[in-house]
Amino acid sequence: MKYFIYKYSPKTIGLTPQDNLKVIVPRSKVEEYLKLGFNKISIIHLKNLTFYSLISFFRTEQKLELIEEIFTLDESLMSDIGLLSSIFTSGIKGTESKLFFKDKYYMRSILNGIVKQPRIFEEWDITQLPKQGIIKPRRSEAGKGVFIYNTKDALQKDLRFLTKDTDQVLIEELVDYEVMLSCDGIVSNGKLIYAFVHEYIGKITEISEKNINIKRTASYYWKNPKVINAIIQNSQKVVDYLGDKNDTYPIHFEWFYSEKKNELIFCEGACRFGGARIPFLIEDAFGLNILSKYWEVKFNKNIENKKVFFPKNIASSFLAFNDGKKQLINFNTELIKLKEYSQYTKIGTISEPKNNSSDIKFLIRFTSIDEEEFTENIKKIKQEIFHIHSPI
Repeated sequence: MKYFIYKYSPKTIGLTPQDNLKVIVPRSKVEEYLKLGFNKISIIHLKNLTFYSLISFFRTEQKLELIEEIFTLDESLMSDIGLLSSIFTSGIKGTESKLFFKDKYYMRSILNGIVKQPRIFEEWDITQLPKQGIIKPRRSEAGKGVFIYNTKDALQKDLRFLTKDTDQVLIEELVDYEVMLSCDGIVSNGKLIYAFVHEYIGKITEISEKNINIKRTASYYWKNPKVINAIIQNSQKVVDYLGDKNDTYPIHFEWFYSEKKNELIFCEGACRFGGARIPFLIEDAFGLNILSKYWEVKFNKNIENKKVFFPKNIASSFLAFNDGKKQLINFNTELIKLKEYSQYTKIGTISEPKNNSSDIKFLIRFTSIDEEEFTENIKKIKQEIFHIHSPI
């Protein structure tokens, strides 16, 4: 029996009932699985999806079932699931891989000399640290707990970073780049068999200032395909050194790209689908349902080993984050041709400023036939955001 552990809605990952599969979920999600056609016997709900609770469950379950595999698509659970797999399964080699993808210090250490990446600093002597840097927890996600400093004086004044347990955080130099890109796809048996490249509009460090995040089909498909090929090839190198060669899993690898130097620098990676609706952007632009394809490959059905697709349009998502302002009315969904509009905060209330990249006010998904239409669509969206908010 295979066990899939997930605390979020199954709708976001395209999961459907499968033979020889049980899902372990919070009680609040049981009804969603039933509506998707799962029978009650295949749904296990636990009060807490913690390592303590899960190990107790599997110790009982192994007396009743042969545990073939334990897996998840929840980044926050990767380390625990890797350890559980090591304890309760045989023939699956994934413990180290899951830990390496989760822990940024291990990730940086293993990839040292394999792909270009930011320099890390292990000595917390302020005289030896870079003038500008970024401090991040080793095992957090969605930008939680990240601190960027632009002067050593700023770092020295913020004593919470200089006095905390430095074993739990990582300090890196700030990278000089113009564009951030991501490689999103599926790995099976150590090979990147599906790969798609997306582009962030603006630097990732500017999101907290502007409170918006725009992701789109990478412009390099049209203006410089060599960059696309380089990202896919370098992503395969990351898989070679960090990945489990006996498993099937999605990837979301982020890369800094300097056009001036024609240089790719690895930011970080995860064994999950990218946020900001990236799986749906893939379908909008390339015509492939990557969620369904993942489950097909995972369960050995109709596997197609295609690596590079060419987009038919520019698929984009526009995320507006909580910014402390009051949204007066809904976004005008007739403004542009939308694929999706999702509102996450109540109209007329003041949203708390965001703490990480999951604190979203609303999300817009749309397509554009070319760069001109994309630029015009973004302009209209930004004007509408100014219109629907109070000045304070």
